[in-house]
Amino acid sequence: MQKVALLGGTQFIGYHLAWALHKQDYEVTLYNRGVTVPPGSFSQNVKHIKGNREHPHDFKRLFYSDYDFVIDLSGYTPAHVEPIITSYRDCIGHYLFCSTSSVYKIPPPGLLNEGSERTFTPNTYGGNKALAEDLLLEQYLKNEWPVTIFRPQGVWGPYQAPQAQ
Repeated sequence: MQKVALLGGTQFIGYHLAWALHKQDYEVTLYNRGVTVPPGSFSQNVKHIKGNREHPHDFKRLFYSDYDFVIDLSGYTPAHVEPIITSYRDCIGHYLFCSTSSVYKIPPPGLLNEGSERTFTPNTYGGNKALAEDLLLEQYLKNEWPVTIFRPQGVWGPYQAPQAQ
């Protein structure tokens, strides 16, 4: 059975993903602050580890063992991914990072693709995500660490966060 850790995992995409992985017989571990109540209960086989990525020492609770995959749904800044790269890279078979299409410069020059120009404006959602992506890509190039970055444009469905009015 393959082991997967979801960073986040109690809301929207993470909730659906945790259930889908569990149903496919992955051993699922959720790592989050324990602040958000999930929209439904999880199977008793889904593990929960409480920790706050703003306190990097909390990652020790998660990385006491290795994972085949870590899916990072809650990384927003380079400071969120750097402690994982520095201290726990060897515990992770493949790192999947949920970025955003907000990394692209606005207005777009036309059709976008993975090589389109990105924004690196610090302290912005897209700029911080782009900087975090670059840290991960650097690890791939330097250490051949398997990293996948996906950039959803828009995601809607059951349990999505309420939209601001």
